[in-house]
Amino acid sequence: MQENKVKFNLDGMDELIKSLKDDYFLRVGIIGSKATATHDNKSNKTTAEIGTYHEFGSQKVKDHPPRRSFLEDSLKFKIDFNTQQMTQIKKDLFKYVYQEKTPKKFLASLGAECLRAIKQAFETNGFGKWKPLASLKTVEKRYEKSIKGYERVRKAMENGKMAYDKSLLNKYLDEAINPQILTDTGKLRNSISFKIMKRK
Repeated sequence: MQENKVKFNLDGMDELIKSLKDDYFLRVGIIGSKATATHDNKSNKTTAEIGTYHEFGSQKVKDHPPRRSFLEDSLKFKIDFNTQQMTQIKKDLFKYVYQEKTPKKFLASLGAECLRAIKQAFETNGFGKWKPLASLKTVEKRYEKSIKGYERVRKAMENGKMAYDKSLLNKYLDEAINPQILTDTGKLRNSISFKIMKRK
C-alpha cells in the first residue's frame, strides 16, 4: 500500500507566532464603558464590581455571593485546543497566522469562541457547577417571571403575532423549573465582550 504524505513548509511560522504574541493580545471580559456603568440603582455598584463579586465570590457583600465563575472557569472548561470543539480554531490559526499572515483575524476568531463559551455558561448555570440559588424568594420570583414569559409568548403564537416555536415555549418552561443564575436582568451577561489590544 502506498503511503500518502502531505508536507507543509513551516518556515517563518515561529516568527509569525512570536509576532502575534509580541504585538497583540486578546482581552475578554467586562470592558470599557460597560465596566463602569451602574449595574442597578438598588446596589449602586458598577457592572464590573457586580461581576467581580460573582466571579470570585465575596463574604463582604450582602447575601455573600458564592464563586460562580463565568469567565475563568468557562474558558478553562470550553477553550481546550485538544478537544474536537476547537477544530475550527486550529483551522483559523493555520489560515490567518500562517497562510494570510493576519494574526488579528485569528484573535477575533478566538474571541468569538470565548464569547460562545461564556454564553453557554450562563445558559447552563456554569455547566451545572454553579451553586444553586439559596433564597426561596428568588427562586419563586424567577419561576413567576418564566411562567409569565411562557404565557405571553404562547398567546402571541395563538393570536398569530408570532410563528409557532415549540423550542421557545420549552425554553421558558425549562427556565421555570431550572432557573438560570446571574441572568435576572441580563445586564451582566450582555456586558461581556472581547477586544484585540496592541501591546505598547
